Amino acid sequence: VESKLIGFAQKFCNQALLSGWTQLLLRSGASAMLKELPIEQQASALFLALLKKGVEDLIFLGDTASPDASLNMFDGLVKLWNADINIPNAGLALPMDATNAYDNFKLMARAFVDEVQESDLDYGIIASTTDYNHLVDNLMNNNNYHYTAEESERGLKIPGTEVYVQKRRQLSTGEVFGVVYPYILFGTDAEEDLTSIKVKEMQDTEEMRASAYAMAGITYAFPEYFVKP
Repeated sequence: VESKLIGFAQKFCNQALLSGWTQLLLRSGASAMLKELPIEQQASALFLALLKKGVEDLIFLGDTASPDASLNMFDGLVKLWNADINIPNAGLALPMDATNAYDNFKLMARAFVDEVQESDLDYGIIASTTDYNHLVDNLMNNNNYHYTAEESERGLKIPGTEVYVQKRRQLSTGEVFGVVYPYILFGTDAEEDLTSIKVKEMQDTEEMRASAYAMAGITYAFPEYFVKP
């Protein structure tokens, strides 16, 4: 995996940290010793949530040509998949709506090559929330296989197939991809790199600043096992 140095930083004012223990400890009269650790923990927890979101956005939406500094560190999966001529096209009838979503997703599910469909690999479809909801509506409107729109941890199973659909907030309408999850590789220096957070209190501005840095990159193997619209 080709990796580059990526970094994320965020500052928090006291107002953003006013919750739970932090709210209590920021009151007048709280001792400095008691105040320090909970504030750092609160800043770290908030930053970790933002960090995970930022890394996930970068993985999918990264684009070295983007004017967004948080996305131009490396090309993400959407750009790589769209440009990869070795990934077969399913030939979907886009745009999707509540009348054609099921046919489109079933077509995508059956577009995986036989080696994938006959294997024990963990594979499935990822789509935008909008297209995912079109599928739910389509199935419920048609009452396909007495479908009740129940989801599992793996996502929503397409009736007539063994394939599950998961919604990804990073994807736009029409961005539907068949993926083999074990063949998507996110590389970094060490497992703890992107969760090793440094927190510093800025006395002059009464802010907490958090940052994390690591070498990271994204790639995938066997493009012929994937599917795009």
